[in-house]
Amino acid sequence: MDTVKLFHALEGSWCLKRSISNGGKMEGQAHFVKNDADPHLLHYREEGAYQDPNGQCFNAYREYHYRLQSREWAVYFSERPAALLHSLTFKIPSFERAPLVAEGMHRCSEDYYTARYEFYDSNRFHLSYRVTGPLKDYIITTLFERSVNYL
Repeated sequence: MDTVKLFHALEGSWCLKRSISNGGKMEGQAHFVKNDADPHLLHYREEGAYQDPNGQCFNAYREYHYRLQSREWAVYFSERPAALLHSLTFKIPSFERAPLVAEGMHRCSEDYYTARYEFYDSNRFHLSYRVTGPLKDYIITTLFERSVNYL
């Protein structure tokens, strides 16, 4: 799978289902929107209903910018000035039907967020974060499936 073509294939709407090893979960929509002024930039926004481990529900959203840099991708927080969340390094699949894997890491204070993306095809991918630190130890897993709109 070509990482450049895959980057451009992200454009559109996605259903997301997230679970957190502490018992939290979220379901919602994610959107990758291309930037007309910069074809190597996608704006990402997710929004949905988050349920914390105690059962309380909240509306939640998050935004990032994905930038294509040669065959690598960089993901930035959606703030000014832009701060790097992680750079993604792609790994060559070990066998033909294996997903394309990209990994990156972000340090926040004393905590580490290790990201692993698994791209199965241009319509489905999985993102997991392993969060570790002096007070943190959990895993966030999210499945993204392309939204299908029927007329």
